[in-house]
Amino acid sequence: MVGQSRSWVYFMLVLGLSCAHKPPPTFQESVESDIASFQTRVREVVKDPDRAEKLIGLASDYRQLVLDQGAAVKVYKASLQTLNANYAATRAEFEALFQQRTPERAAFASKVIDLRGKIAAVCTDSEWGSLKGARMELLDNFLEVE
Repeated sequence: MVGQSRSWVYFMLVLGLSCAHKPPPTFQESVESDIASFQTRVREVVKDPDRAEKLIGLASDYRQLVLDQGAAVKVYKASLQTLNANYAATRAEFEALFQQRTPERAAFASKVIDLRGKIAAVCTDSEWGSLKGARMELLDNFLEVE
């Protein structure tokens, strides 16, 4: 009986350790998953196939926008880390890096707001409400990249 108990404990330990080491999804995987969920939800909620396809196309535009911005942020962070590692870095160098990023962030925000308006224009009020959860997942991606 003791042998079976040990086997059971060992099995549970191995199972727990293997589950505990599952890496979190990458940013791209999160974006892809959320876009797929949004597209699925659109197909469930929007009964007009033409409007549904338009919304799915807009979601694809959003996906690309967020992925592009994610790549830009990654480059910015690397530049900031490199500059910060330089003992002799000056305030002017930091300000220049920050000023370079400011218009990029503003352009990204403007594009996201434009897409949001296009998505809202395609939806009815009822559909907009029904898509709220899926839209919030997409918003999380936006906030993560900013």
